[in-house]
Parts: sequence; structure tokens; C-alpha cells
Amino acid sequence: MKTYAKMILVLLVFVFIIALAVACAEPTTAPEVPEAELLSDESPPIDYATTHDTPPPDREALEEISLPIVDEHITLTVYSTISAMQTEFVHSFSDTPLVEEIARRTGIYMDFIHPPVGTEDQHFNLMIAAGDLPDLVFMFFNDIPGVPASYRGGVEAAIQEGVLIDVEPLVHRYAPNFRRLFFDGGENERLVRNDSGVLTGFGSFVAGTGTAYVGPMIRNDFLNLVGLPMPETIDDWTTVLTAFRDELDLPVPFGWTFGSDGGMMFHSSAFIGAYGLTLRGFSRQDGVAIFSPIHPDFSEFLTLMNRWYSEGLMNNDFATQDYAEHIVPLMRTGDMGAAPTHLWWLGHLYDEIREVNPDADWVATPMPALVQGQQIRLRNSWEGMWGGRHITTANQHPVETVMFLDWMYTDEAILLTNWGIEGVTFNMVESLPEYTDYALENIARFGTLYSNEHITQAIDMRRADGAYTLQVQHDAWETWGRATIDNIMPVGMTLTADESSRLASIMTDIETFTDEMTLRFIIGAESLDNFESFVENVRAMGIDEAIAIMQAALDRYNAR
Repeated sequence: MKTYAKMILVLLVFVFIIALAVACAEPTTAPEVPEAELLSDESPPIDYATTHDTPPPDREALEEISLPIVDEHITLTVYSTISAMQTEFVHSFSDTPLVEEIARRTGIYMDFIHPPVGTEDQHFNLMIAAGDLPDLVFMFFNDIPGVPASYRGGVEAAIQEGVLIDVEPLVHRYAPNFRRLFFDGGENERLVRNDSGVLTGFGSFVAGTGTAYVGPMIRNDFLNLVGLPMPETIDDWTTVLTAFRDELDLPVPFGWTFGSDGGMMFHSSAFIGAYGLTLRGFSRQDGVAIFSPIHPDFSEFLTLMNRWYSEGLMNNDFATQDYAEHIVPLMRTGDMGAAPTHLWWLGHLYDEIREVNPDADWVATPMPALVQGQQIRLRNSWEGMWGGRHITTANQHPVETVMFLDWMYTDEAILLTNWGIEGVTFNMVESLPEYTDYALENIARFGTLYSNEHITQAIDMRRADGAYTLQVQHDAWETWGRATIDNIMPVGMTLTADESSRLASIMTDIETFTDEMTLRFIIGAESLDNFESFVENVRAMGIDEAIAIMQAALDRYNAR
């Protein structure tokens, strides 16, 4: 289940999806950046309890964070993951120009500790067991919907067990920007509190319902050739794909991959979203938690996919193919008419596609519906609060740390952590930031050294305009954005320690079984007449208990 969670996070943080295919670009020398002076923390040990107490009444709550935060430099040790791609550019985030510039402005230097790639959870648990705590931990304590945190019981248990501090008193005194953003008594505050009302920490915040980067796309020029309008309903899609097969003799009218994470079809909720369901896992309808693969309407989706498969309207090897290795080349050659696609892939391939066929015109389609005018309530979305920043009880500077994390929500910090250093990675053009050629020629390098999602705490959505420059990409945001995310499990939903443990033990076998049977139904190896038998088998594996766990968590979230 944690693999599933990591897939979601990787997809949602678009800078690093962008990076995956461009990391091999030729290196270019960066413009000179002033280095931060060497920092050290020689402060004597302090009594945590005296620092953690709410400041005396004669001191008013801060209304703004002034720089530098400290007169004498201090160092905070920070435990954070690093990806294999990022290690191609730097061994530690401590050595990046972004961290150095943050230290120059605030007086606080982050000394990063990275667990070995691929062993993050194991390394984290060993560190906790040894009691060798850093000052800050990024991630590991927060739940993702349906997936338990690495630390059993999450933030609340960690506070009770003396691993993390309760930041609530300090936030009320020293975090004016956090208070303005999240203490609204509404949806934003739900993101930062658990079911008990405990403040779960700082994190990367995306306001609103987020932006869709993945969705269904089609060759508009092919539609013109067969004389058909843009498909809106699933029946329209079947008509269009049949025409692509019969009139254009396309080898692959529709291309998709199932893969370990459901590929772009899973992340986009295309087609399955018309039934109010997800390709895998849980969704919600009118406040009711649903395990999508056993819902009666899931059989309707399987029937559709089975028909397309048997009639040659989609790629036969979708179950074993890799998106980058098999679907992307079909976009290049023009042998495919439609596919769920990430907008970065479209931008990356755009010139190559046009070189093969100058008339090739990939465009976003509306999220497929059962009937015209249906409101679709599932789509790709990057929204909410991700990757919590947590202060441990080993931290000797909790007040300064809270002020530091709060500063990261200021306009100055948002500009710095999203765009990098002015004159190096961006310039202000008519009062708006604009990427330099140095930043754009290798987005992976830029995303590691200057705009790192492990450090950024408030996402500036304007940077999407700099990375996604094609009009067709902007049109796709508008088209897919007509769908809502009402049926997605809320990002801020949390599980108790017992629920997390029990859900993980139930779902491991169920997820494997439902994936296997989904594929068997689609390719016809299992008759759809056996769908009810399949549902009974999943119930016998304990799915009703898992649904009850998710329902309880959803109810608590809604009651916050």
C-alpha cells in the first residue's frame, strides 16, 4: 500500500514528473550564485519543556516574520527522502543553492539526512527505535487516504510517545502566516488537524481543488477525417474508436496501460469516473465510502473494456505494457488515436509528433460521461496538504523552527522556493516571474537544486505556466477542470493506529486479487457472468471490514 501512496505523490508533484524524462540533458554551467557562509550549531542543550510552553501573556502573538529570524546562525538537522533522479545532481539537499539562499536570508541552515533510496521506511523505523532523532522530519508521520503513516498512529501517537512536540501553542504565538492560511474553521483547517483536533504539522499546500495534469486526449485531426464530433459520452467514444479502426485502419484506436499503478487511466479516472468510481481502491458517493472494484457499476466498466478489447479498439497488451515504452512511441508515430495522457508527455513529444505529421492535433476531451450533461465527480487533482514537516523533541530551537516553517508560507519564500534565485533561474517580467533558459533547459536539475518539493511549503501555480507553455496544455486544464473531485477520498482523512494496521493487513491480498480479476474480466479469461461470485470472494477476504474502517475515518473527517 505504501508503493501505491508513493505513486500518487510522484504523480501529483508535477515538477518531478516533468523531470523524469529530461534528467539526461547535457549539463550547463549555472550563473554564479553567492554561497551561504558555513553554519554551525553550537548552542548548549536546553530543557525542551521550558521552551515548549506557551510564551507569557505579556508577549503578543507575532503578526509577521521578520528576517533574519535569528541573529546568530543555527543549524537544524532535517530527515527527508531523496529520489534516485535527484542524486544525479546532488548528494544532499544541504548542498543546493536553494538551501544556501534560505540560510542566507533567515540565518537557519538545514543539514539534511537522507535515508538510502528504496529503504526509506526501514531506515526511518530504525532511527526511531534507536532514539536518534533529528530536529525536523519531513513526511513519515502523515496518513494518505487509505494508506497508513510510516509511524504507527501518526502524529498524535508520536506526540504522546515523546517523539514529536505539540506545535499548537507555538503556532498560536509564532506562526502568523500559518494561522491566516489554515485557521479558517473550514476545509483548510481540516487539512492540518486530525480527528482529535491535534495539529498535524506544516506541509506543502495547494489551495482549492487543484489542477488536473492527466486526462483523456484524442487526435482531433483524425476526428475531422472520419467526420465525427468530439466524443462526450462513452457511446460517443465507442463510435469514434470504431471509425478509427475501420476508416483509418489505426493499429491502436485507444491506448492505455494497467501496470502496477493503473497507469494514466488510474490517475485520470477516465471512463471509470463516469460511474463515480476509481479503477482501484476507495471512492466516496454522498458521504458513503465505496470499494470501487466490487460496486455493481464496476461490472459495467468491465463490460465496456471487454468489448473494446474483443473488438480491437484498444491495445491487446495493455496489461503488461509500460506507458513510456509502448504508448508514448505510438503518439510519436501516429499509430494511435486516443489515450489518457499526462500533459508533460504531450509537451515533451509535441515537436516530434509534428515532425512526423504537421497536421497531428492532440487535444483534451471532456471527461467521458454516461449521458450528455452528466457532472463527473472524479478527475486527476493535485491539491491539499502533502509531506508534513514535523518538529521532534530533540529540537533545541522549537520557537525558531516554527518561525522558520511559518516564513516558508510568505510571498518571499513562495517566490524563492518555487522559482529559485532571481537572475539565475527566473527574471521578473512585467511584475511576473518567468523562467530563464538555464532553468528550462533541464527542469530536473532546476527542480532538484532550486525548486525542491521536499522544501517548498506553498505551491505557486503560476510556475505551471512556465513549464507548460503550449496552448493545448492550458486548454486541457480548463476542459478537465469542469469535472469535480467530490468523489475522491479527502486528502486530510486520517486513520487511527489500529485502523491503519488492520487496513493494511486486509488490503494487501484484496488488492492483488482484484487487480488480477479486473484483468481477467477485461481480456475475457473470466466471464462477466461471474462478477457476483468475484464480489462474494472479496467480501470473504474482509472487504466489508475495510470499508467500515474507511467509512469511520470519512465520518470523523466530515465531523471535524
